[in-house]
Amino acid sequence: MNFFESPFKGKGLSEQITNPNIVVGRYSYYSGYYHGHSFDDYARYLLPDRDDVDKLIIGSFCSIGSGAAFIMAGNQGHRYDWVSSFPFFYMDGEPAFAKSVDAFEKAGDTVIGSDVWIGRWSK
Repeated sequence: MNFFESPFKGKGLSEQITNPNIVVGRYSYYSGYYHGHSFDDYARYLLPDRDDVDKLIIGSFCSIGSGAAFIMAGNQGHRYDWVSSFPFFYMDGEPAFAKSVDAFEKAGDTVIGSDVWIGRWSK
């Protein structure tokens, strides 16, 4: 079953969002007919177990096309200023990486102003 009834009829973001880290202004909408999923599925918080992640803030009167994705949650543990950007701490089940330091850093909120059009498949 498709979340949307027509490719020409979006749904207000306020009707779709369940994630408390997503803040949306008035009358902004997402038209996801071609992908058949609500906006929550495309605001990808890659570290769902953390509560200190960045927010996605969308202004009023924004139009977001089908499949537009937002990759959230800071650097996801990839520290470009370290010897390696590989997130070793995610592999704490491996003895060699058991004492790895958590490299997560907030990147800051992603803010989309008002009256913005984000086209289909934008990432």
